[in-house]
Amino acid sequence: MNRSLRSALSDLLAGVEDVAVRVLYFFNSIDTYYAIAGIGVFLLLSPPWSAATLWALPAAGAVYAICRIGDFHPWLSLAVPAAAAYWWLMGVLAPGTLAAALLLQIAVFAAVQLLFMGIPNGLVSRDGSVPFRMLWNSCWTVAPTTVSLSMSVAFSGFLTLSLLAAARGSLTAAAPFPLLLLWAAAVRKLLPRILSDPASGPALPALAPARRLIILNIDGVRRDVFDRIARPSLRSFAGEGTEILPGLRTVYRALTNPAFASILTGAPPRVHGVLNNNLGQRIRVEGLPDLTPTVLYGSMHVRHFSKPEWEVKVVPIAAVSCWRIDELALAELQRDLLGRPEVRLFVFDISEADFVGHAYGSASARYRESLERTDERLGRFFGWLRREGLEAETAVIVCSDHGIAGIDHSYLLAPSERIVPFIARGPMIRRGARVEASGTIMDIGATAAANLGLRPPAPSAGRVV
Repeated sequence: MNRSLRSALSDLLAGVEDVAVRVLYFFNSIDTYYAIAGIGVFLLLSPPWSAATLWALPAAGAVYAICRIGDFHPWLSLAVPAAAAYWWLMGVLAPGTLAAALLLQIAVFAAVQLLFMGIPNGLVSRDGSVPFRMLWNSCWTVAPTTVSLSMSVAFSGFLTLSLLAAARGSLTAAAPFPLLLLWAAAVRKLLPRILSDPASGPALPALAPARRLIILNIDGVRRDVFDRIARPSLRSFAGEGTEILPGLRTVYRALTNPAFASILTGAPPRVHGVLNNNLGQRIRVEGLPDLTPTVLYGSMHVRHFSKPEWEVKVVPIAAVSCWRIDELALAELQRDLLGRPEVRLFVFDISEADFVGHAYGSASARYRESLERTDERLGRFFGWLRREGLEAETAVIVCSDHGIAGIDHSYLLAPSERIVPFIARGPMIRRGARVEASGTIMDIGATAAANLGLRPPAPSAGRVV
């Protein structure tokens, strides 16, 4: 197969995967899934049409407002059983209706989870057992996606029951909504606020900035597992640079697209505009690639949160599997390091561990082995930088965007979601330093800019660590 044909085929696969990933995000994200499943089950169970059925429309609006205000948080979901019990005790909804709604919601969840999460991850991992592993693990995972049985059924079921109750046309059915709105407002006050330490960072040394900087983001690092594995390459790397021992706190929500956008902009999600992984969200403020020539590498989601004018190189993971994507993307990075002298910032999202964590669980042996392979791969890359004579003028940051608990992440309920590693080495970075002060992943953007001799992005709330 000649080069032009291979390129055309690669572009075609990338285009197909681009559309497919956007569709998967749409069905998997709680803010769109709950509407699809909630309305679908309501239509199956709704009473015969009457004028009272029109009351389902304002009920849908009320549920939307409650869920948005409470951000689909698990604390908000605690009110759903209470509302269901009220409608049952007041005779608005019969026990049979409640049971049928619950069973149908579980059935819809299982179908969507298998179709839009399990089977795609099975294809990516080349393992037919993965869809069933994920379905089982979803029973114990709490996340705003269809990786979580509890959250998916709670919020889609809440919509279904609200519509069914309202369609009875009784004022009694509407009584819970004001209290639910108050509860949602209280939950919003309790949502995590991840802010950078207001104290200033250290004074910058009077040294020439790095010629280039590489950010190696290991997607989805569970810090407790990371600390337990041997990782000789990264331990040696840390000995030649600076490591933040407490790690960095990720942002809320701790999903890949919002967290990665916070790394590139130094801003929290509410500022940069990427709030979750769902489609239609791109960074809307200044980021590092706006300040210096930059290339970003990784799987398809990197393109989704990047601005259209940024240069993004994607490896279609469905075509190569999660086991090969990092090797192929790393080869592309190495080619550009040698052949693109005008580029100063290289941002590489290392994807395997995150995919394996979702597919097999972050407590699994496969997840640990994936992090160990990542360490070996990075060790070979660091050796390559040295042999090519690039090490002396290149700064490297090794970090992560978020942790993982069970098979997903977002709400920051578990410590394994909140804290991620940070290690850096380069011309302006102290050797063998161990920093005890913590920070946030928003500090990565400011630190990267300082190492390149640039100002931080305009909205940056981060420090130079």
